[in-house]
Amino acid sequence: MEYFHVFNRGVAKGDIFLDESDFRRFVVTMILSNDERTGLMHIWDNFRRYHPEAKLSDCKQLELHKKKPLVDIVAYCLNKNHFHFLLGNRGVKQNIEKFMQCLGISFVKYFNKKNERVGPLFQGRYKSFHIKNNGRLLYNSAYVNCNSELHSSQKAEEYKWCSFPEYLGKTDFKLCNKEIILSQFKNTDEYKYYALENIREEKESRKFQKELYDD
Repeated sequence: MEYFHVFNRGVAKGDIFLDESDFRRFVVTMILSNDERTGLMHIWDNFRRYHPEAKLSDCKQLELHKKKPLVDIVAYCLNKNHFHFLLGNRGVKQNIEKFMQCLGISFVKYFNKKNERVGPLFQGRYKSFHIKNNGRLLYNSAYVNCNSELHSSQKAEEYKWCSFPEYLGKTDFKLCNKEIILSQFKNTDEYKYYALENIREEKESRKFQKELYDD
């Protein structure tokens, strides 16, 4: 398994999430795009036309028990104008590309239709950086998990559009494969301390750089 930090942002730094329904749609798209099977979003959209309040588990046609993930989603954070993922490729390099392509096409189609717009939503192709050692893997898990806090938008442990609450056991929602990270700590409190300390140091470093160049 190889791991990658993957991210993208809105074109011209514009928002890609305008309200909670956009965040919810993106999370559903993450789940249904992460499957070797194709066409799951089409099945879900057709089902929702007649069952607007339904949950994914209500749609038997999706056959979620047959899910064959393309990638391991280790951590994620969705901010208003950009997102971050920490992904494992499950041994097949092209799996991340397939996942991101399906996710991007589906969400842009939804967003453009909802907002009666045309054209690209994201600022070019997503960026992807290979994580080459365990130290960087742990650091990137903290960076992604707590990215909302890094941008001072909301404390990560209270932010529902990132995976940090899942890591801390504060939600029943289970989207991430956390074992590769949490198995290296005594408990979730130790990981919480590690993650928040890294974010604190990152914020201080950014503040110093800004002050340096502003002078």
